[in-house]
Amino acid sequence: MLKINQLQCKVTDLQKAVNDFKELGFTVCWGADPERASNAFIYFENGPVIELFLMPDIAYYAASVFGVFYGSSAKRRWKYWCRSNEGWCDFNLKSDNEAASLENIGNIRNHVKNKNISVSRVIKGHRTQPDGQKLKFGYFVTDPVELPFITSDYHIKNTIKKVKHKNGAKEIEWVKVGVNDKNRDKLELLTGDDKKIILVPSEHTNIIEIGIKGIKNKLDGNRLHGAKIVSLD
Repeated sequence: MLKINQLQCKVTDLQKAVNDFKELGFTVCWGADPERASNAFIYFENGPVIELFLMPDIAYYAASVFGVFYGSSAKRRWKYWCRSNEGWCDFNLKSDNEAASLENIGNIRNHVKNKNISVSRVIKGHRTQPDGQKLKFGYFVTDPVELPFITSDYHIKNTIKKVKHKNGAKEIEWVKVGVNDKNRDKLELLTGDDKKIILVPSEHTNIIEIGIKGIKNKLDGNRLHGAKIVSLD
């Protein structure tokens, strides 16, 4: 069963985004050495995490080369990330059991492909954390680009310690996703009965807002870097 694993929040100034989320009481962890990092993460006690990431200008032009190796779906997704405005631009799913291992990502891909959903080849990635630990992972993207992509676990488990937030945030309780008629059937096939995902009819398929449980200071209607967050008791 695939479950929501990570929400992608695109930003144009990563350092500013990290500082702004910290000012709201979130603990933010750099994805790599802050001097070179292109992403940062907000972890919770349970469930999905938030990734703040930026796309350098050169990434749009590199997308065509990326597509040669991993398929046209990967090229379209890469360009989609580049063209997206700040805010919630994507999310990914991960198996909720041992099938999420890096070694098994190819089998997950075949499973999704058998649902008549177009997919890219498996993309192997890695990043080096600020402490020097190298994390390896794999993922593949789906088509159309509005659908979530699928990722594996890191090759080393339990690398992320539980993080406490000054604002009291505990976990992402729900993710409200607008979905149009064209994409609804495929999105339902991918997300299954994941109760954290709330599908609502919309002209466009995209994340509308997320609800975070435990935040002491109300953030209702707050659209930080284009990302709308709702505080839940």
